Amino acid sequence: MDSLGLLKLSDKLNIPVYNFSTKNKKAFCVQDAIAIDFARIDTDRECKQLLSEELGHVICGALYPLYSCGNTLFQNNIKRQERKALDYSLKLQIPLNELQSAIKSCTDDYEIAERLDIDITTLNEALQYYRRKGAL
Repeated sequence: MDSLGLLKLSDKLNIPVYNFSTKNKKAFCVQDAIAIDFARIDTDRECKQLLSEELGHVICGALYPLYSCGNTLFQNNIKRQERKALDYSLKLQIPLNELQSAIKSCTDDYEIAERLDIDITTLNEALQYYRRKGAL
């Protein structure tokens, strides 16, 4: 799914996406809303990656309070919430049927990534995710 499709999904799910100027982060979510600094995003691929992960946080309820970020007692919870959001992000960016089709028709990982309009790191994460779930 491309970034326009993700924006349509957020609209359908009534998850507001705000264009919000930031200094440190390009995107973040607060409860049921997403803020993205579109001026700092260089490509549609990057926008897709950021938006899908923030949608993952909101849709899965994979949220954590800001004050917990610097506290080592909360690190396991933060990692767990980030993993949930990333897994959902991978499903949004790379649906299983599209990945399977690309695997069948492409000759190597770089060609698969290009066809799916993702970077090689995202492809590897998706492959690991779908293998972990027993889908590949």
